[in-house]
Amino acid sequence: MAEMRLSQVDYVLGKDGYEMRRGTPETLRGVAHAAEVEYDDLVLRIEEGNENYRVTRDRFDTRHETVLFNGNRAGNALILKPSTTFSSALKNPGNFLETALAATLNPDAAYMYWGAYNYPSGHLRPADRTYVRQTGRYTHGDGSDQDPYRAVDSIKDVVDMFARQERVPTHFVADQEAGRLVLPIMVEIGTTRGAYLNGIDGISPRASYAKASFMEDVQSRIRRRRMGDGQPGELTPVNIKDVKHRVPTIYTGLGRIAHLPIVPLVLFPRDDAAKVNLMVAYSRHNDLDDLVDHAVYQDMSAALQGTDVPAEAEQPLITMQFNRESTQHDLEDCFRYGQLVMGSIPAGMRSPGRSVRILVGDGTWTQNTDAPYDSSRMQRLGLPDIRHHLMLAGGRALDSQIFELPALGEEAA
Repeated sequence: MAEMRLSQVDYVLGKDGYEMRRGTPETLRGVAHAAEVEYDDLVLRIEEGNENYRVTRDRFDTRHETVLFNGNRAGNALILKPSTTFSSALKNPGNFLETALAATLNPDAAYMYWGAYNYPSGHLRPADRTYVRQTGRYTHGDGSDQDPYRAVDSIKDVVDMFARQERVPTHFVADQEAGRLVLPIMVEIGTTRGAYLNGIDGISPRASYAKASFMEDVQSRIRRRRMGDGQPGELTPVNIKDVKHRVPTIYTGLGRIAHLPIVPLVLFPRDDAAKVNLMVAYSRHNDLDDLVDHAVYQDMSAALQGTDVPAEAEQPLITMQFNRESTQHDLEDCFRYGQLVMGSIPAGMRSPGRSVRILVGDGTWTQNTDAPYDSSRMQRLGLPDIRHHLMLAGGRALDSQIFELPALGEEAA
């Protein structure tokens, strides 16, 4: 069994607008069955990903990668995990392995990893790239009847690509700036059932998205090299080498070296430009006292208001996770941001399902890489349609009871 500890921030509607419940994060504790993955089951998912790897060219000749796992469960849920900077399946076998492990742990949901030979934001149309650089936003509009929220045209192209492949996501799991891409995709799809965003970028000036993330990633790599083989699915050098051996569709030719340190910087220079442009744009549009010009505030407001949330939905549409030991974010700014975003929801659209929640974990941002089993559990807490069997609120440890998360799509017993 494994004990997990998180803090949860909920927002309640008071006479003066949304406020944090009791003003402090609420402790969640629970005991869950230790996740166990049979190596052979993981291998089946890896081999399935190899068979379902696709490269699609859009009309601007950008090559998009998609890798599908548990494809026969897409009718239950299709969870999209977008690429982060300097990633994609080609450039990061670790992301391939992470997604394969999540699919093995959650066999009743389909998972799709999406990336591009250049990071997705780098494929934007020239006009959209200029707009993002100038505003930090991937959406237009202010949410009014005269100027409703809408996604930039390049995001519409991406959603059209998913539709042509008959792979339109129902849920999202994303890290850092990839979470920024999720928000306009939610606007364009309009029927998303839930999104789990870990360490989303651009919230406040007191954040450090370049230096802190680089240092935490380096420290994570050092730790994982000391782990030996690790459990099946953990991102150790041994397991990543095994993935490369079992996925000849990707990791041959250029794929043998495209992920090595420094090499992506040379092979994919548009990644460098995209990262710099995003950091500059976010740093110019993250003032929590100027919400009209706050990029991720506007994009998240667009996602909340642009999604058709069923009236009976009870879980928050968007869950954001931040970790205490990470130096990338200022938690107080994150809590305030959540409150401000909740306040952006028009009175006639307010409901438990059209809302945000913040989960605060221990560890650094790279905990999702260092502890993929725990990360998978936390992700499932943030996705609607999943019963909360793992944790109960109120700060009470569940020492005498054991709870097991059902697979996504299963009904609770």
